[in-house]
Amino acid sequence: MMAISDYILLKPRRLDDREFGIMKNHSRIGFETLNEAVKRYPRAEYLLMSAEIALSHHEEFDGTGYPDGLKGEDIPLSARIVALSGVYDALVNRRVYKKAYPHDMAKDIIIKDKGTHFDPMVVDVFLSREKTFIEILNRFKAD
Repeated sequence: MMAISDYILLKPRRLDDREFGIMKNHSRIGFETLNEAVKRYPRAEYLLMSAEIALSHHEEFDGTGYPDGLKGEDIPLSARIVALSGVYDALVNRRVYKKAYPHDMAKDIIIKDKGTHFDPMVVDVFLSREKTFIEILNRFKAD
């Protein structure tokens, strides 16, 4: 996201098609940046996983995501987990363009998108650990 202009990141309204196209580049830029680090530190396995997450965290389980339109288990598990976690975080926290949603509203959105946006198995794990998500949300909630 560091490579994306604040004009886009902080825009208080919906992005237009051109702006969204620019925003979508962050996944590939992050992947390329982390791959450069992997070249320098090839034994740092966490960098490999970080690169796959950076590239694929906007892929959707039904194949409608970006940048590569991966589907189902072709999306790395790490990216499927971060996809749900990232959406949850975006929903329950205030953004320049929206207010924070309560946990139950975020949960309903995630359940609605089970099997389309999100891996059903990852949604099931989220639901089994719901209490932990609520505890963490309450611990770090901005006042």
